[in-house]
Amino acid sequence: MSKTIFNKWTLILILTAATLNAAEAQETSFKFSGLVDVGAKITSNSNSALNKSEIINNNSGTSALFLDAARNIGAETKASIHFELDINPASSSSLSGANNNTQAYSGTPFQGEQYVSLTGRFGDVKLGTPNSAAFVASQVSEPLSTQLGSGYSVVFGRLGTAAISGMNQVDGNGAGRILRHEKSIIYTSPAYNGLKGSVEYAFGNDNSATVTSDSNTNTAISVQYSQGSLNAIYVFNNEKAGSNGASGPAATFGTTPIVSLPVNTDISWNMASANYNFGTYTLYAGLTTTKHNAPVPLEDSSSWNVAGKYALNPDIDLMANYLVRSTKLANTSNATLIGLGMNYYLDKQTNLYGRYENQSFDANGTAKSTSQSIWAFGIRYLF
Repeated sequence: MSKTIFNKWTLILILTAATLNAAEAQETSFKFSGLVDVGAKITSNSNSALNKSEIINNNSGTSALFLDAARNIGAETKASIHFELDINPASSSSLSGANNNTQAYSGTPFQGEQYVSLTGRFGDVKLGTPNSAAFVASQVSEPLSTQLGSGYSVVFGRLGTAAISGMNQVDGNGAGRILRHEKSIIYTSPAYNGLKGSVEYAFGNDNSATVTSDSNTNTAISVQYSQGSLNAIYVFNNEKAGSNGASGPAATFGTTPIVSLPVNTDISWNMASANYNFGTYTLYAGLTTTKHNAPVPLEDSSSWNVAGKYALNPDIDLMANYLVRSTKLANTSNATLIGLGMNYYLDKQTNLYGRYENQSFDANGTAKSTSQSIWAFGIRYLF
C-alpha cells in the first residue's frame, strides 16, 4: 500500500470521528481516542552487526487511533463497534513491508483490533478481529504489556511467532503472535461471582495458496476469575493449518526459524496467569506450554515467569519480570529474560518511561548461544 493511500485512510478516520463527535447523536455515543508512544531504543547484541540506536515506535505500548460507537437497542442490550488503526509517528512513510507481503491490507487499513458486538444479559458476542483470550492472559501475567521486558515480544515467542512456532497472528503476514485472529467470533459469558468464560473460533480458509488470503483455523476456550485483589485466567488455544497452510517469512533472534505451520498439522497452547494486588505491591505469575502436534514436532516448549509492580508514590511505578522458556527439541535454544521498567506519570494522560530488557539464548545441540540487551526511554501520551 502506498503512502498516499495510507494517509488517505488516516485522514478519513480522523474526519469521520470528528463528524460523528460533532453530531451529538441522541441515541448513539461516539468516542475518538488514541495512544502515542515514541522513544529512544539502544540495542546491544552478541552479534555486533545487530547493534543499533534509534528513535522508535511502541517501546511501552502500541501507538494507535481508536474509534468506538455504542447504542442501546432495548432489553438491556447494547450494540457497539470498535476500530483500531495502528500508527507509527516515528516514521512518515508507509508501513515497512507493505509491498512485500509482510503486512496484508485486505480491504481495511486497520491493523489492530476491530469488531462489531452485542452485549446484554446473555453475555457478549464479538465478530470480526477481536483481541484473543491469549492476549488477555498476557496482560494478567506481567505489568509490561506485550512490549519490552514482557517476554511476549515477537523475538521471544511466548505467544508464538511465524519463526518460532509457525504461527500466524492474522493470515500469514503479521508478526505471528496469537493476539487476535481474522474472521473470528468470541462469545463471553456473563460474570457470576467474578467468574466468566469465553469461546473463540476463527474460520480458516485453505482454498488459496497465497499468503495474502490464507488463514488457519483457530479455536480457544478460557476461564477467568476477577474479584477483589485477585485476577486469574486459564486459556487453551489451538490453531490448525489446512491443505494450504498460511505462511509468512520471518526471522527471529536466538531461535531456529520456522516459516509456517505445516499443512494438515496443528499447534496448541496452554496458558495460566494470575496477579494479586497488595495495595502498593502487585505480584504476577504465568505458565505456558506450546506443542506442535505432528510426528516430528517443530515446537515443544514451556515457560514460566514471576513479576512485580511497586507504586513508589502516586507518580512513579517500578516494574520487574523474570521469565524462563525451555524447549524439549534438539538444536533449539532455551531462553531467559529479565525485564525492568519505570513509569513516571506527569498527569493522567502523559508519562515518561524507561525500559530494560535482557534476553539470553543458551545453546542446545547445533543452536548458537546468543544474548541481547535493550535500553529504551520515551514519552507515552493518551487522549
